[in-house]
Amino acid sequence: PVQWAAGTADVARECHAKALETSRAVGIPVEEARSLEGLAVCRLRAGERAAALAGLREALRIYRRIGAAEAMSLTAELARLSGTAPEERR
Repeated sequence: PVQWAAGTADVARECHAKALETSRAVGIPVEEARSLEGLAVCRLRAGERAAALAGLREALRIYRRIGAAEAMSLTAELARLSGTAPEERR
């Protein structure tokens, strides 16, 4: 997220939380999932691993439900973060 690059973690979290609230209010599932991913990144960087993984799993459920292409990359990212990703072949 842009706010992370500027070093303002609290602002980043607030922006993603507001985007999540708005996307849910207006019913845009893809933006809801993206907001959940953004919040998860904030939580990972803050050391809140369990909350981050829960948010990523929720985002993945949404992506799968709506058939979004993002489901594939998020599945791989979750596997990597969970330590279940296959090792890269050399």
